Amino acid sequence: MDDRKPDLILAKIAVDAEFVTPAQMKKCLKLFQESENARSLGSILYALGFVSEGQLKDMEAIRDEYLEQ
Repeated sequence: MDDRKPDLILAKIAVDAEFVTPAQMKKCLKLFQESENARSLGSILYALGFVSEGQLKDMEAIRDEYLEQ
């Protein structure tokens, strides 16, 4: 599996759930790419204040459930 796949799924969930705008996600993905995947996308979303801890946990649960299929 592509190492970035979980983060890219999280990005789709965040935008689809309207937790972030496409522009905010674009900024986060740029920072994610610049970090050379050293930071998770979720940690970037949370650090920038785009999502709450609860929203992040919900998105991660949805992503993990999807990846288990």
